[in-house]
Amino acid sequence: MTNRPLLVQEDIETTPRMHLFTFLDIPWNVTPLAWRVIPMNLIAGFLGTFIFMPFVDIGTRLIYGVLFGILLIATNSIHSIGHIIGGKFVGAPMDELLITASRQVNIYRNDPFDLPSRVHLGRALGGPVLNTTIGVILLIVALGIGSAGLMFFGVANLAFGIGALAPFPSLDGEVIWRELRRQNEAKN
Repeated sequence: MTNRPLLVQEDIETTPRMHLFTFLDIPWNVTPLAWRVIPMNLIAGFLGTFIFMPFVDIGTRLIYGVLFGILLIATNSIHSIGHIIGGKFVGAPMDELLITASRQVNIYRNDPFDLPSRVHLGRALGGPVLNTTIGVILLIVALGIGSAGLMFFGVANLAFGIGALAPFPSLDGEVIWRELRRQNEAKN
């Protein structure tokens, strides 16, 4: 049986990994296919220019497409940092952040399912809360100064934060809604 979270191409248990760096005492590791996330985000960033900069020439679109792609990678990293902070806040940090070909995955080894709901909720909410908070701040600043780049970064963070709340397997929403149901059942 393979262990593949939603949208992850690699088996996260057996795929080799290389240490990239350590941030907030959590190792950030990459799989051999992790490089694929870069062109994927650059393409998405280029497509984003059609929405946020519809009337620019192709040269400007390419430059901003690269910038927007880098901002998408930063958005995903901000999300992961939120999970790291959330895990530390509830006293149950992740063991590793794994960057795969398609997305970043939080790794919790030997983590019993029966942890208190507050632990699961704190860890799961960390990413969406940080993305949403940064997204709102960036949008306020972008509207004040009229920056397409900040507007894109703000919208990307908001979309990432809100999208992560969807109740799909291996997304934050699955954990959040499961724990809210568990708390509600405990009260009844």
